[in-house]
Amino acid sequence: LGLSAQCTVWLHSMTDSKTLDTATLDTLWEHIVAHQCARAVLVQGTDTMVKTGRYFGEKHTATAAAGNLRACRIIITGAMTPLRDK
Repeated sequence: LGLSAQCTVWLHSMTDSKTLDTATLDTLWEHIVAHQCARAVLVQGTDTMVKTGRYFGEKHTATAAAGNLRACRIIITGAMTPLRDK
């Protein structure tokens, strides 16, 4: 994977993925672009993973086409237990 010893953990929100809206996704995307992240891992609920993947795919294509983003690998993984069970 080419992982280095240096990483930044950014805890954005601890909300149910069913409440994940475009404003939240916009904030996450802006963070990735502003920090020129080469890799990003997003842990979220499985209910909206496809929606999130499509959103980031569209944003990545548009931003890269404008020349404002270097190659960025975004991994979306599902949480093992729902937040409501915590």
